[in-house]
Amino acid sequence: MEEACETYMYRGNVKLVIDNFIMTKNKSTGSLYYWRCEKRSSKHCRSCARTVLIDGKHYLRHNMTPHNHTTDASRKHIIAIYENLKRNARETNDTPRQIIQMVLNGFPSSVTSSLPKYQALSNIISRERKKHIVVITLIDRGIIYSQTISV
Repeated sequence: MEEACETYMYRGNVKLVIDNFIMTKNKSTGSLYYWRCEKRSSKHCRSCARTVLIDGKHYLRHNMTPHNHTTDASRKHIIAIYENLKRNARETNDTPRQIIQMVLNGFPSSVTSSLPKYQALSNIISRERKKHIVVITLIDRGIIYSQTISV
């Protein structure tokens, strides 16, 4: 078995990076995962791979079938940037500008030229925060008020 492969979450799907090619999960049976090329519809790439999940890491089980296109070296970094933006949006209360600057500092400038505009990145942060907002219901408010009154 070959070395562990990097995995990312992107739009709710698991992405696997093997030799700078991005693969999406096709199916899984137990600890065996089947992957297809991310460009299977746009470039009609039929490349696929199989990995085994051991201790939370994916190990390539068989060699990947060849791709019919070249790698996009910046794509791997872009997926990592989106993942870091969303994680920081959930975990911190910083402004979107601070989060974007903090995340982009760790990546090469050649990658940042491939990213969308600032407003689009800011919208990603806002949507992620809205997804994880806690709504206080009227019942919860009654409990909170009764606790503060009795003290």
